[in-house]
Amino acid sequence: MQTQWPDLHKPATQANLAKLLGLARSTIHGYHEAGVFTEGESLGVWLREYCNKQRLEAAGRANEDDDEMRVVTIAEKRAKTRNLELDAAQKEGKLVDKDDVHTMMQPAFLHLKTTLMAAGGRIASAITAQTGQPVDKRLIEAEIRTALSELSEYEPPDITEE
Repeated sequence: MQTQWPDLHKPATQANLAKLLGLARSTIHGYHEAGVFTEGESLGVWLREYCNKQRLEAAGRANEDDDEMRVVTIAEKRAKTRNLELDAAQKEGKLVDKDDVHTMMQPAFLHLKTTLMAAGGRIASAITAQTGQPVDKRLIEAEIRTALSELSEYEPPDITEE
């Protein structure tokens, strides 16, 4: 049994093109409404216009995929480069672990707190000596405690995130 090919030189209709391509007529109608086909042309011209439309759509998707892949590849390369730089800096001793910093700084902060709290009594004594008015050191110490409490609530930014 031989397949009968339509005459591509005869005037195109949506039904003929749909039958040729094995698509629903409504699909071809949508393309026709979108201006894909040149009115009054042959079935062969409409077939070529349909193929061009499909080729351009496929090329567009390929370009989008290429662009997305390019962005992902660049991000991966940047992350890899950053990790290599961090590894090199750590091997060179230029990086210090945050837990080590905390361990080293904790005694310094405790000393700072003790020194500031002791300053309250000295400040009260100095004001009393200069003005002749007695000053309650507890008021000054309360203000120092408030300031230290506010400082202890400070959350530094996470420097590991960019």
